[in-house]
Amino acid sequence: MEDQWITYPTDLKTKSKFALVNLAYEERWNSVAKPVVLWVSVPFVDPGPGGFGAEHEVEAFGEVENRLVDELAKKAKGLHVARLRGDGAIRLCFYLPENSAERAAEIVAARLGKREHECAACADPQWREYRALLPTPKQRQWTMDEMLLHQIAGGGNDLTRARPVEFCLFMHDEESAGRLARHAARNGFEISRLERSPEAGDLPVMLELTRKMTLEPQGVHACSDLLVDLVAKHGGVYDGWSTVTDAALNKQAR
Repeated sequence: MEDQWITYPTDLKTKSKFALVNLAYEERWNSVAKPVVLWVSVPFVDPGPGGFGAEHEVEAFGEVENRLVDELAKKAKGLHVARLRGDGAIRLCFYLPENSAERAAEIVAARLGKREHECAACADPQWREYRALLPTPKQRQWTMDEMLLHQIAGGGNDLTRARPVEFCLFMHDEESAGRLARHAARNGFEISRLERSPEAGDLPVMLELTRKMTLEPQGVHACSDLLVDLVAKHGGVYDGWSTVTDAALNKQAR
């Protein structure tokens, strides 16, 4: 099974913790015969700003973490599914076969040595703790937004420069698309495209909304949050956004 790791803040407003979760088991958790959850908590010596740990300490721990993940997999058949960073610590989540928690704790103690840590294991055959960590639609979109913004900035574009941004949604029918668009219009969006696909499916209507704005992350995330809320209310799917480069803007200005 191919890993599908995603990272996101557990609270989009405060970013108190960042979660790294393997989505490969989102639909297949019940096919894995590992009914015991193990949390390994390691506090930072230097919590750093916001409790996320000083970078030098996080980097150094990364090597230890990789070895620990490998050892638990080989010696205790442990499956690493998530990692939380924040509140002054790193917490690693594993799922284990039955009756292997004691062996796993011994492996953790040997690998971490004198470093302060805590192991906590309990029965979780329904993988409730893992499923509680799965990202919400807003958290998933936050990650997609961040990836696209990083790509755009990496191409030399100025994120503080205003430009038209197109947001794409797929809706069940023209009526629901119209209701969503009217709600979005109160927040500065305009309809740039509304059409029915010739290949009719469950969501045959494409709605494209445009808003002129900068690409500063706070504003982009706020727009995505709003549209995720609106498709939850009116039905449909928010399919993300696209925009033009600085080069295209410069060409249009000539």
